[in-house]
Amino acid sequence: MFYGKIIKIFDESKTDNVCDKCDKKDSRYMQKVLGMKIIMEMKKTGTNEWTGGTILNRDDGKVYKCKMSRVGDNLLMSVIIGFSFVGQTQTWLPAKSLDERFSRVGNLLTIKSNY
Repeated sequence: MFYGKIIKIFDESKTDNVCDKCDKKDSRYMQKVLGMKIIMEMKKTGTNEWTGGTILNRDDGKVYKCKMSRVGDNLLMSVIIGFSFVGQTQTWLPAKSLDERFSRVGNLLTIKSNY
């Protein structure tokens, strides 16, 4: 199984933020965002593909089905809303060093995996 978690928040005023918008039944409710697993239960389904998992939008507390695929060194993250053809896809870039990646991309998430 594959997961992704938030490992660094650069805005120091937000390092103690909690997921107060998460569903109260979700174990992440009122937990600190820093260190939180937001990608859960992804299963490898192809050479460079993972499906069957979910991703948490920490801003609104909603959990979405998702799929990922690796293209070169990049990771394509697709959020599925309702039907599989409705959603949003983002390209996530690899981290050469955390500070370089985040200052260049402005993303607060890095992925840990053994792929």
